[in-house]
Amino acid sequence: MQVVLRLAFAVLLALPAISAAAADYRLLRIDGFLLKWDAPELGEGADVSYGFATARESFAGAVNCGEMAPMAAMAPAWGGDPVRLERLTAEAFAMWSGAADIDFRRAAAGERPDILIGAQARPRRIAFANVWHDAAAAAEGVAPLTRATICFNPNMAWTTEGRAPRAGRQDLRTALAHEIGHAIGLDHPGARGTLMGFEDQGPQAGLKPGDVAGAVALYGARRPAQTRLR
Repeated sequence: MQVVLRLAFAVLLALPAISAAAADYRLLRIDGFLLKWDAPELGEGADVSYGFATARESFAGAVNCGEMAPMAAMAPAWGGDPVRLERLTAEAFAMWSGAADIDFRRAAAGERPDILIGAQARPRRIAFANVWHDAAAAAEGVAPLTRATICFNPNMAWTTEGRAPRAGRQDLRTALAHEIGHAIGLDHPGARGTLMGFEDQGPQAGLKPGDVAGAVALYGARRPAQTRLR
């Protein structure tokens, strides 16, 4: 069975918090399950692919961003330069892979990415993430993720400058990194103080201690590539 989670960049879900000793984080819990990629076991690493929507798609049950437009609809945000888009996307994923044992790779041509990134076909608010999981494969209260989508409002004023944007503009790299957090199993722990906070805190250069603690709780601490078995 697959269940869709609807998440907004600026909406807090009322779920019980799980706290680390040094900082707070919150793990997604849907249908009683915590969610993560690959092995349904907390602390186990994962390999996840990502890619961009190139055609309009619909996702049944996904109230937020139920219809996705191609990522090209967001081209003004990066000046229409695909190299710039690839770079900032890789940087957003690297925030998480640098902290926990989860690797991200660009999906090959013709491959369905685990995390699909695109624009909202019906724009509203800032950005959303949807996740699907397989409850039948759950173990010890943890269910594996099977798919995730991230979609941005193409009507927003976006920037990729990586510094304090002009009033009314949203930093695309920061918004993407936040939504990636949802796509790998993290929820909003509160309003501020972490990348996963539900309030707009401006551009973020990296994860905060709570973000790192949450990612490590799901996938374990980052290990050298040669020590991984997967």
